[in-house]
Amino acid sequence: MAIDKVKEINIFLTKKNFNDFFTFLKLQEKVEIEEVKDVEGLDFFKDVNIEKYDKIVNEIDFLLNQFNKFEKKKNFIADFIPERLNIEYKNLETIVNKFDFDSLYKKVFGLVRKNEKITDDIKSLKKEIDKIKPFISLEYEIEKIDTLKKLKVIFGSLKKSDYQKLLNEKERCEPILISEDEINCYLIIAFLREDKSFYELLKNIDFNEYDFKDFSGKPKTIYENLISKIDELQKMLDDIETEIKKESKNLDNLKLLKEFYFDKKNEEETKQKVIESKYLIFIKGYIKEKDIKIFEQKVKENFDKIYIFYEEPKDLENVPVSLNNNKFVKPFEMLVNMYGYPKYSDFDPTPFLTPFFILFFSLCFGDVIYGLILIFGCMLLINIFNVHEKDRNFFYFFMILGVFSSIVGVLTNSWAGDLLSFPNLAIINLLEEKPGETPGLIKMLIFSLAVGFVTQIFAILLKAFDNIRKKKILDAIFDQISWVISLVGIVLYIVFMNNPFLSKVFLYIFLSGIILIVLTGGRSSKSIIGKLIGGVVSLYGIVSSYGFSSALGDILSYSRLLALGFSTTVLGVIINTIARMFGKGVIGILIIPLILLAGHGLNIFMGLLGSFVHPTRLIFLEFFGRFYENGGRKFSPFKFKSERIVIKNQ
Repeated sequence: MAIDKVKEINIFLTKKNFNDFFTFLKLQEKVEIEEVKDVEGLDFFKDVNIEKYDKIVNEIDFLLNQFNKFEKKKNFIADFIPERLNIEYKNLETIVNKFDFDSLYKKVFGLVRKNEKITDDIKSLKKEIDKIKPFISLEYEIEKIDTLKKLKVIFGSLKKSDYQKLLNEKERCEPILISEDEINCYLIIAFLREDKSFYELLKNIDFNEYDFKDFSGKPKTIYENLISKIDELQKMLDDIETEIKKESKNLDNLKLLKEFYFDKKNEEETKQKVIESKYLIFIKGYIKEKDIKIFEQKVKENFDKIYIFYEEPKDLENVPVSLNNNKFVKPFEMLVNMYGYPKYSDFDPTPFLTPFFILFFSLCFGDVIYGLILIFGCMLLINIFNVHEKDRNFFYFFMILGVFSSIVGVLTNSWAGDLLSFPNLAIINLLEEKPGETPGLIKMLIFSLAVGFVTQIFAILLKAFDNIRKKKILDAIFDQISWVISLVGIVLYIVFMNNPFLSKVFLYIFLSGIILIVLTGGRSSKSIIGKLIGGVVSLYGIVSSYGFSSALGDILSYSRLLALGFSTTVLGVIINTIARMFGKGVIGILIIPLILLAGHGLNIFMGLLGSFVHPTRLIFLEFFGRFYENGGRKFSPFKFKSERIVIKNQ
């Protein structure tokens, strides 16, 4: 359970072997390729065409957008779980090569463009319908209305509030109201052609003139013809959609194609890190030490004249990190990934955070029935949705937490609140208060604070271990061991205060730690007075990374473990109480199961959320804050880059 040892790898090969070797390197998934810097006289690989694959991926996205609307919708859970496909690379290449993508793209692109044109035509026709519809009651052919030499006849609309203004000009015009709605009046206006100023009047009253010169026949006939044209065009749209839907049978293959070409784009980007000369290619990167033997064996089996040599990493700050943990600890790497990877020169915190996170979560979520639901719920999801092996650690994470939550539930007598009760199995009964005994709530508070104290001491010791590992022995003694002595001494002094001998021993231990802190806490200062003042002030935590104020605040933070665990149990009890109020009659038989399912379902959801968030906070701030520095980057070997496809080992 540690960080994998990594070597720098240097690969030299001839140009004629490059394409085959590059694909081989990708399928082996063992080498992270790094950009080579400061190489005089050599150039980066030139034969790169990222734009080509960008164009193909964009075209595939265009088709996917057209076909996705025909795909069967998944439920929320299925949509949350990634789809994975195990396939050999050769089989994937065969699928891609056989698929006539260009023909499909041209056909669908043409159909979509035709669809867009027809849609625009329909919009135009609908505008014409909106114009002609108010005049549908007019029993005259529209082209014969404006045929007089002296009179000009126009169609249009204006607001009702302005209609009276037009009526006031009856000496100059003859308005004929055809129809009206809540806002506008639709009318025909006749006026003398020679009266050019009449248009100024119409402009002043916001008259909206309609141009019907492209129409002939009665408005009703025109309206019906427009409706008929729209129906014809709509049928054409339906036919186009049917054609596109037929082609959506290629959706799954298109998804494979996208992953394939997206990987090809990644290949081209990776090639830009490679150095070339006139005849040779140079690839530099990192490989895990444990993979070297099998990698060399595979290279010898498949290629001649490939020259490889290894060296110890020089720039440790830049070395990628690969965590190596057993199956139990592996799921908890998720938390390290969320916070940030350690540097290569540091150590993996996952094995150390795992037991504490399990304990924190279990104290918050501790309930036998809730824990069992979490375990079997995860198992059910894995089997129903056939979750891929790559994604199962997420579910294993919660299954492990479910097991320990059930154990804590037994020890605190929490069975979906008080739905069941086995007090004889409990060590701390949260809801129990016996005369003359400490209430269960107080016991759990003391236990939570004790957990916080132990966690803090352990975190400080981890920092001491890290300093010792880095040959900083004095820093470990002065900055960590001194605080462990002080904190352990004061706590044990309080615990054994009634024992004169032990209390005196622990008081001396506490004071020796204090003296060590005061004498060394300000050692970075140049003057003796500065050293002493710095040491005294560091007790509080102003000039150092720790102090009694930090210790007290951090330890008190763990009281949230009690608060969350107690709230989960109490909410369960309240739900059960509400359900019991309905008695055992017919109404109770019908309603009680619904109340229990809905109430406990909500409590489980809220409990899970709080039980993940708050322990994560305790780990990230109060635990990691004492010893852990991130800043590393994950080891990312050159491989087939895809969210959906998993290439089988070859």
